[in-house]
Parts: sequence; structure tokens; C-alpha cells
Amino acid sequence: MLRRRDFFAAPRPGAEPSPDVRWIRPDGNEMEPDDWADSSNRSIGMLIFGTAADEVDDRGRTVRGDTMLILLNAGARSRSYQLPETGSPGVWEERFNTALPFDAAQSGRRVERRGSVNLAGHSTILLGRNERGGP
Repeated sequence: MLRRRDFFAAPRPGAEPSPDVRWIRPDGNEMEPDDWADSSNRSIGMLIFGTAADEVDDRGRTVRGDTMLILLNAGARSRSYQLPETGSPGVWEERFNTALPFDAAQSGRRVERRGSVNLAGHSTILLGRNERGGP
């Protein structure tokens, strides 16, 4: 999902709206115009849906990827982020966290079962959600 041939696109005219990307606030909801204008806001989440993949297989069928959530905190204080609902079954797995020492980050994927994560100050977390039903 992070390596793409084309940039994310808006829905085509006449097509059912299905966003490729949703910008997320710490409460897990989508950013509103006032959120964008808030100069004190130092964190943001970028939710990339697995259905937004632009790769195709040998038969020309779209290859679906994992849904990804990138959380960025430019502030000095930690922020709690509510993990957004995606409408599909699955669990969020932490893929990397810049607040962890390198050895801890390499020790395996941590499954987030609480519904929220703590995003340390000046850090980034990448979470993935396999919604395809396989490993």
C-alpha cells in the first residue's frame, strides 16, 4: 500500500464514493475543516484502505493490500489515538514505532487489542490491518 504506481485519487464521477485515504484525528474520526485550521494541532493520522491498491495480478485483477494507518506526532507530548473502525474484521498490528529502541522494534509485531495506542512525542507509528482473511 505504501509503494504505488499512481497517487491516490478521488472517486470517479458516477462511482460509489470509496476514499483511498482518510485523515484521522486522535479520537479516531475523520478530520474536519476546523481541525485543519487549528494551529495547535501537532498530530495526524493517515488511514490508507487496502482496497486502494493500484497493483494488478497476472490476470489484471486488482491486488488488495492491508489497510495501513500512519500516525504522526510532531508535538513534544504523547497523544492517545483511538484506532479507527474500518468496517471489516481484523486486528491492528504495529509494524514499526520510532519511539521504540531498534531491538524492540525488530522483536515482532505487537497486536493492538485495546482500541487505542499511545503515540509518544516526536514519533511515528505504522499499523497494518490484514482484512483479507489470510496471513
